[in-house]
Amino acid sequence: MTIKVSFATKESTKYACEHWHYAHKLPSGNLFSVGVWSDDHFLGVVIFSHGANNRIGCPFNLSQYQCVELTRVALRHHTGVFVSEVLAKAIKYFKKHNPKVILIVSYSDPSQGHKGGIYQATNWLYIGRGVKGKTYILNGKTLHSKGISDFCRRRSKIWKSFKGTRLEFLQKYWDKNMKVKITPGKHKYLMPLNKKARRKLRKVALPYPQNASDGLKMQNFKIDLSDCVTSEL
Repeated sequence: MTIKVSFATKESTKYACEHWHYAHKLPSGNLFSVGVWSDDHFLGVVIFSHGANNRIGCPFNLSQYQCVELTRVALRHHTGVFVSEVLAKAIKYFKKHNPKVILIVSYSDPSQGHKGGIYQATNWLYIGRGVKGKTYILNGKTLHSKGISDFCRRRSKIWKSFKGTRLEFLQKYWDKNMKVKITPGKHKYLMPLNKKARRKLRKVALPYPQNASDGLKMQNFKIDLSDCVTSEL
């Protein structure tokens, strides 16, 4: 089978995310969506996001446009196609059209049984597991902390005058049965887009986790990649 990648339309991106990814929705931020075809048969999309997290590049002294996140690999059920090959081609395509980007960051969610196998197969650098987080079940919809913060902020007049926690606020005004679920820290992977950046980041790389619940705790570090121009060095 021949794998081809190219720009994906907004419509095809939305369809792939809603039907073929466990989150069932588009990621936030400015999206660069790479469409994937196998022998002219549409398989799905690989999405890179600019600006969803404006601090994503801070540990590397990079702007949010020099450091982006891989936020979706949304592919239909397929046979005879390796996801690692799809991802490698999508990254190469992204790099060609975004020469100022130095680093791609991605996360693997152990609560979904993921250890980051496709990142390991495509030679990403692993830097450990983050801290535990929270998800909120509000009126049957799962929201992360940022989504809850945005929800409260949009109701600022009531929220500012309320004396209590966010959970108490939301239970009182929107969903008395709202619950909070503790989620395990996500595995974090880095894909440097040139040799100099890779050499620097190898210093903080950790052994790959062998299963979803494995993985060392992520350490605090700051590595300056601002001098790593995107030409091969």
